[in-house]
Amino acid sequence: MRKMTNLMLGFAVIMLVFVFFYGYSESQDERYIAPIIENFTSYEDITNKSTDEYDIYVHETDESKEIEFYPKTNRVRFIHYYRIKPDLSYHSVPKEQTSFSHDSHQ
Repeated sequence: MRKMTNLMLGFAVIMLVFVFFYGYSESQDERYIAPIIENFTSYEDITNKSTDEYDIYVHETDESKEIEFYPKTNRVRFIHYYRIKPDLSYHSVPKEQTSFSHDSHQ
């Protein structure tokens, strides 16, 4: 019984470390990406963009523009998706809630 308790405790600690690391990576990514998105000065300026560090792919919908932020360096660890409204407010969205297909950047 004691071995099972220790095993469960060890598993819980590993899961907490994983969740913390994932959350930390996400917040670091968000801090890097936010100024890039906020650099758009008008809704019309939100277009595909390519730099040495990232690509931005844009899909326009009836109510907003959806952005796929595709990293080319290790500064950002994951592909991120955002929805930007005409007033330039934005929020992160899961890929499944966007119009991007599985291999949209290729």
